[in-house]
Amino acid sequence: MLLVRHGETVLNARGRHQYPDTKLSKLGIKQAELLGLRLSSVRPDIIICSRLPRAVQTAKIISKATKSRIVYSNILYEFKRPSMLHGKPYNSPFSERIKASIIESVSDPEYHYSDEENYTELRKRAAKALSLLMRRKEKYVLVVTHGNMIGMMLSVMLIGMDVPITLSVSLARKFYISNTGITECEVGNDGKISLVTVNDFTHLK
Repeated sequence: MLLVRHGETVLNARGRHQYPDTKLSKLGIKQAELLGLRLSSVRPDIIICSRLPRAVQTAKIISKATKSRIVYSNILYEFKRPSMLHGKPYNSPFSERIKASIIESVSDPEYHYSDEENYTELRKRAAKALSLLMRRKEKYVLVVTHGNMIGMMLSVMLIGMDVPITLSVSLARKFYISNTGITECEVGNDGKISLVTVNDFTHLK
């Protein structure tokens, strides 16, 4: 199973939080084309994709190169931050203040700053996504999703769900996933997942 982050968007390039409908930049389209070229020799049996436009664009470009069928999933969307952050710079005092408040309250499973998804909800969704993916019958599955989602999926793979959410979040946030970065996982006969590669972006060099 390959987990892939979408290509660069116009707001990634500007260092700003995404709107749900943000599209790929010209560079992001090129990144997806290079990834499609890299994967064309192995041809995934299926591409499972987030429904957000930046992931859909990326998946379609890969599909064109690999001739792989795309299936869209409602569970693979990006971590939903407060809507008031949409379009705001990542590191502005306004953004940092809101994100700090969310992190400070991360142990409270009921806490919401406003209309965002909290980390407890993200972890549950990541675990559900992994469970669904592991039940797929295809041998070679390519998943096109988002950076924060991949980070939390990796956290769930490595330390599970029976740990404090603070540990899950701390580990998930340490995984920086580049645009079109590839993370490869293997599912053993015992159902356990092992990591092969995290954030491989050699196709961009």
